[in-house]
Amino acid sequence: MSSGRYARTRRAIRALPGLALAAALSTPAHGDGWAEQITRENAARLRVGGPDAVGGVGDWALGNGVLCAVVSDPSHESHLTPQGGVLIDLARCGLSHDTWNTVEGLLNMSRDRMLGASWIRAEPDRADGSVAIVTGSRVEGLELETTYRLAPDRPDVLEIATRATRREEEADVARAFLFGWVVLHGRRQLAPFTLHLAEGDSGVRQVGSVGFVHPDVDPDDTLTMVRAILPSDLHVLVGGDRQRPGVAYGLKLREAFLVSPDGSRQPLPALSLNGESFTMQAVFTRPLRFGGQSGIGWLELAQTLLMDLSPGEGLEITREIRVGARSDVASVTDQLWRDSPRVRGRVEPGARVHVFTRDEVPVTQARPDAEGRFAFHLPRGSYRLRVVGAADRQRSTSFEVGADGVELGELSLPPTGKVLLPRGRPMRLLFLRADGRKATFGDDHLGFRIGRHAFRGSQYGADVSLGGIDEDPRWLPLAPGRYEVIATRGPEFDLTRTAFDLKAGAEQAIRIDPPARVLSHPGWISADLHVHSEWSDDGNYPVDRQLAAFAAEGADWIVATEHDRVTDYAPRLKELGLSGSIQSLVGAEVTSSAHAGESPRSAGHSNVYPLPFDPLAYRGGAPVIEGRRLRDLIGDLRQHPEAPLVQLNHPRGRQPGDSDLNYFDHLSVVSRAFQPEATLDTWPNAVLVEPDPESGLRDLDFDLIELWNGASMSQYRAVRADWYSLLLQGEFRTGVANSDSHDRSELIAYPRTYLRIDGEADEQS
Repeated sequence: MSSGRYARTRRAIRALPGLALAAALSTPAHGDGWAEQITRENAARLRVGGPDAVGGVGDWALGNGVLCAVVSDPSHESHLTPQGGVLIDLARCGLSHDTWNTVEGLLNMSRDRMLGASWIRAEPDRADGSVAIVTGSRVEGLELETTYRLAPDRPDVLEIATRATRREEEADVARAFLFGWVVLHGRRQLAPFTLHLAEGDSGVRQVGSVGFVHPDVDPDDTLTMVRAILPSDLHVLVGGDRQRPGVAYGLKLREAFLVSPDGSRQPLPALSLNGESFTMQAVFTRPLRFGGQSGIGWLELAQTLLMDLSPGEGLEITREIRVGARSDVASVTDQLWRDSPRVRGRVEPGARVHVFTRDEVPVTQARPDAEGRFAFHLPRGSYRLRVVGAADRQRSTSFEVGADGVELGELSLPPTGKVLLPRGRPMRLLFLRADGRKATFGDDHLGFRIGRHAFRGSQYGADVSLGGIDEDPRWLPLAPGRYEVIATRGPEFDLTRTAFDLKAGAEQAIRIDPPARVLSHPGWISADLHVHSEWSDDGNYPVDRQLAAFAAEGADWIVATEHDRVTDYAPRLKELGLSGSIQSLVGAEVTSSAHAGESPRSAGHSNVYPLPFDPLAYRGGAPVIEGRRLRDLIGDLRQHPEAPLVQLNHPRGRQPGDSDLNYFDHLSVVSRAFQPEATLDTWPNAVLVEPDPESGLRDLDFDLIELWNGASMSQYRAVRADWYSLLLQGEFRTGVANSDSHDRSELIAYPRTYLRIDGEADEQS
């Protein structure tokens, strides 16, 4: 992934110490719980389904007919450590809506002190009737044990209980002052809503809720990090707007105690942070001596300098996760307030409903059904409701919730116009207002922000891509006014235009000629060798929409390169009717993120293709990279009969601070950037040509280098200088250009690579 924002997110995980100085095809009936390891024989019964479900053979399944989960085997690497034993899939059984990425433990909120597991066991027949998966390890002088548990009296709650005990004094172990965990949801794959409210006889009142509007979090700015720390009762992570069915995850810290050797327990304070791509929570390892009543700041963090666990002391931390079956906050808060009165109403189906206290403190948020009906529970009290819809329309109203609930009736918004889109021909449409501004579409209306930066979801963009398929959108809402429409279809095609006036409440069909081909390239095909969709761990853009957008751009060949997951676009292309015009190749983007082992600064990102796809394997059989050097990955792949190519992705960052993702910015083992003006036998460049003692392979022995990634020209110029340096020293690598598109705002197939083929390519019109 090339996003600088995601790079800063992952650096945030290690920044805090500085402050302290496939569906479950058949599931048993409700009540018949299970906890067992996944095999090829039981995989169809035990695996979780959904766009981000990656668990496979060797991993461990937990379920009860209400919730289905998968915990990775310790031998399976995670996102931030070479070890597994972490929660990787979570859904309501049978709904195939898993969008959970991972939750990983870390000591002192440091990425260099991740708390992976070394052992795991299933407990399907516990004395209390619950089922559980238990993991553990010994790290930094701590004995760790985490239990993932489903209990019969709370079937819709996944409980996660962790015990961390300091067994004895050991040399060279870290002080333990913060014990935390991080949930990754890259590039706003899930939108975090933070709730911290108190309930009383008069309803809920403010104690610090921020909803979807979070403080700025910049790992390079200690002051903003401190200001971003919030108390919270609940984090609700809301899934993508187009996912069917929707999903939301409610994360709650239930309790945390310091346990003395004599068994006495003291409650511990906690803190939390949210960013575009992460949610972090942590507990202090000792009670605060002073402060903490009004939140966590410099005073409280300074006390961590005096904190540690003594031999025999330990932590007991209990968390819980609830899963909602809609992409809204109310699908989780309703589970907490199910005995409270009910609020009902109706809006247009595409609108979103936000609820606040009278003094504008966020309480919950709801998504209406296909007919526009909504309903949710609230404690009794006074509230304001805001309806937000397409074309920047809003409506607010106040209401009281009494013992019998409230019926709000129809909450209409000002009418828009309805634009009927052309059918059956691939093209991309841009709509220009009379003042020349682009019309935008696909806002999820959540209002999710980090500081001054708004993140509107993967569907948001300034164009409409039509693949010429039945699944294309048939119409879209627009504010009344005059519009010019421009149709495009990639660099080989002309542009066409039309204009129309749209009145409120009216329908207007767009009549526009499809762009004509003006450039042919016999013997060559156009390709995008770096593409993402909802199947990656850092986005939720529907794969069907991404493939339709590729067809709209008139490109010929696409490679599936989802993060750390082998995928195959061919079945979806066939179902969409696009296999006759688009060819695909199975692959993956191998994403190194751990600071561990032979690769203390990660091994960057590399696309690998073609790859064999094993649908029952963990991550589809993706190559292993965490804690290893690039030459180790290359050596593994050289053993494949398919002889996959290794493409070094975005070797340089788009801006300063991207270095974890960009191999030439750190060279994996020396934390120094490649020097294009220097020779390969000088430091630090020389690490690229160090041969492996066994295979003789070098980190430099990749096959292709991504010269151009997305829209950044400065990044392209930097990588081009590196490429020229290699060429002049006799190291020839094929240069390619790709979109690295993750969502609607990043154009797929721009830039693109042209490949020479035997014979002449069929022209696509």
